[in-house]
Amino acid sequence: MAEYHLHITLPDGHEEAPDTGYGFTNSIADWGRRVSVHLDGFSNDGQHILGVLSEGGKYSFVQVFDFKRGGPHVEIAVQQGLSHLKEFKCGTSFAVAGTTNAGEIVLEPNTANQCRIDHRWVLDSAGKLRDASKNDSFLPLYSPPKSVSGTHSR
Repeated sequence: MAEYHLHITLPDGHEEAPDTGYGFTNSIADWGRRVSVHLDGFSNDGQHILGVLSEGGKYSFVQVFDFKRGGPHVEIAVQQGLSHLKEFKCGTSFAVAGTTNAGEIVLEPNTANQCRIDHRWVLDSAGKLRDASKNDSFLPLYSPPKSVSGTHSR
């Protein structure tokens, strides 16, 4: 069995999400499979780190995680996740786009093409995806302010 552990250490050396000994997640699968962890970003308030863990092969899975600063972390197994991507021919993995006002995680294909804009899903706490309409609002992940070209501070 493979166990995955994720350690988050703040700049002051404080470990924010100490390991409980059980690991972040685990898997019993074949050797040679692809395992991918993608930290997609931070909530705008800086209290959440969001990302996707996926494993390929015979027993493939996709899991989304939300580590809350000073609180428990949440891991949600995406039910039939890869079938949504295959249906629209939109890549092989998800990325976290942001969160709804209710705190649900919004996913999109992890691609650089139009699929990323055309297809988004809201993930509920049970791991089910529902199509997000173009009119659904969500809070995108933190994006640093753009610097003005030609200005420098010394």
